[in-house]
Amino acid sequence: VSQEPRIILFDNFLSRADCNTLIELARPDLQRSRVATGTETPSRTSHGTFLTGRKETEPVVLKVEEKIAQCLKKSEVLKYKSGYRKPLIKSEALQVVRYKKGEFYNEHYDNKAGNASHRAATFMIYLSDVKQGGATYFPRSSGRPAMEDKDSSSAGASAGDSRAGGNDAMFKGKFWHNGHKAPPGLRIYPKQGRAVLFWSRLITGNEDMASIHAAEAVQEGEKW
Repeated sequence: VSQEPRIILFDNFLSRADCNTLIELARPDLQRSRVATGTETPSRTSHGTFLTGRKETEPVVLKVEEKIAQCLKKSEVLKYKSGYRKPLIKSEALQVVRYKKGEFYNEHYDNKAGNASHRAATFMIYLSDVKQGGATYFPRSSGRPAMEDKDSSSAGASAGDSRAGGNDAMFKGKFWHNGHKAPPGLRIYPKQGRAVLFWSRLITGNEDMASIHAAEAVQEGEKW
């Protein structure tokens, strides 16, 4: 859905049952989210927890990690406009984050400042639908549609559409905000089971400055 930064979208990546199991596994241990320096800041108001310790061996965690690993080996995932990327071979523990109404994470990079090797890419799965708000916003994305979208009420793209290409004709379902004209950048709205893979690092190894993104405030409901 975007070449700059490189973003791939997968609908129905996880089942409703697996999403709900992950939520319930994480719920008892949620704590105020922190930024990379380990501090709480007004720019990030969610709560979250890493699935570590005994939770690392829970069947649903092993299943999700294996599914992500298999996904990242696919040639259509590694294919890049100028060739192929190296496979991603190391990951952090899964983290589950909850945003209540009004909670958000301001624009940020997933790498530590000036260290593009810290996190090459992020694989994110929406575990719940959100009644209103809560989009993941990439303000510098190249992936906005060129054509007019007449249905401005839908928050999801159909599961059968192809998302890995750059042809605007593929953008039939709407997962970005649009009111006759595409806004700057790209907004991806939460939909239970939907996954988003994006790279923070260019194929050269440098940080992709277009990968800056935000978790916009939830206006109604909860976002997991």
